Amino acid sequence: MPYGYYNDGGAHPLVWAVLCFVALLFAGGVVLVIMMLMHQRGAPLQTPPEVRMADALRILDERFARGEVDEDEYTKRRALLRS
Repeated sequence: MPYGYYNDGGAHPLVWAVLCFVALLFAGGVVLVIMMLMHQRGAPLQTPPEVRMADALRILDERFARGEVDEDEYTKRRALLRS
């Protein structure tokens, strides 16, 4: 005759397997929700070419304004980016 609470914790092995499976599903769900929230807050995975070109032109303008590139190099690179 078993004594104690639930036969001293000696549950059927199938019960332990089901509990482990449920715990893994829960942990996977938590990770999935965190990944979805991070993706929504970040930048899109691919930016359109127009945005990339505008960013490149903006960076080139900033470098020219800081004096990192001279006028000849600036005009050559600007013409290259616009073509």
